[in-house]
Amino acid sequence: MFSLLSILLAFSSARTIKNAQTVQLYSKSGKFLNLNRRGHVTPTSNNKELSSIFELKYNSNGVVIRQPLTGYYVTMSRSGKLRATNHQENAVAFHQESLGDKFFTFNLADNSDCKLTASNRSFRVRCSKKLPRNKLAFLSKTARLPTKLMETGVHF
Repeated sequence: MFSLLSILLAFSSARTIKNAQTVQLYSKSGKFLNLNRRGHVTPTSNNKELSSIFELKYNSNGVVIRQPLTGYYVTMSRSGKLRATNHQENAVAFHQESLGDKFFTFNLADNSDCKLTASNRSFRVRCSKKLPRNKLAFLSKTARLPTKLMETGVHF
């Protein structure tokens, strides 16, 4: 039986709302950003995983990244490794900077030398003026939650 709350959550998560965009973040290293139900941020090659769909929420501080199915926001540890948090105020704020060829970078809102980087094993924020372009370039692929998910509801 469907719960009204799960149907409303699926509906609100599946649509693009004002100041938010539903996307998959694909890195030039060939991986998608993935945040699973346990709160682990990992790279994945599978673009069909629902945990690789994110909302980019724009606010006065910059862009925060949210996984709509779990409700987690992306934050980082002291070493720069990406993690999950339940609270938007603890989320990392980024600024997007275009690289021209439809790719862009995520710079920390409070330090433009610190950028989100991707490798085959992890996503992390690194602070350096000289980072390889293929490790910090991301393509924003428009995404939406499947209709099937909206029919069955979201289960947390």
